[in-house]
Amino acid sequence: MQEELVQLRQAVAQSMAALKRQELQYNRSQVQLEEYDRQPLQALQNGDQNLANENLSQKQKYVSLAETLRSKLDLQSRQVHTLMKDLLAIEVKIFKAKSELSRERLITCFTTSKPEIIGKVDEELAALKAKIMADSLAHQIVLPPSDAAK
Repeated sequence: MQEELVQLRQAVAQSMAALKRQELQYNRSQVQLEEYDRQPLQALQNGDQNLANENLSQKQKYVSLAETLRSKLDLQSRQVHTLMKDLLAIEVKIFKAKSELSRERLITCFTTSKPEIIGKVDEELAALKAKIMADSLAHQIVLPPSDAAK
């Protein structure tokens, strides 16, 4: 699963780089379109109808190019979105798998260690009781026999 994750991350990075390149191309085409919007007007203001027609013809080429670039940009954007969604899904699966593995390890550790822990605690408790009993016997005051016993 880790291998798939690495490959998917690389694919996402490559797709995002391609998306950025396409965005730049599209933005450049938009700048060129704006220029071709001004040129026919300038030509008409200068009284050159032929140049205005030529500029309008050139503008149509850039409109087609811009539409093609926009279509590719939209497609690339959807692909990047899909790849990122897939990447997130795989990362979630890996996280869940690691969490489940950690949970199982914790349960295994607890269930295998519990008898050992209880045995150790019982041993410590028995030793403590023995010490208390020994201390109390050692410190027990021995009273002389009372006169009433005579």
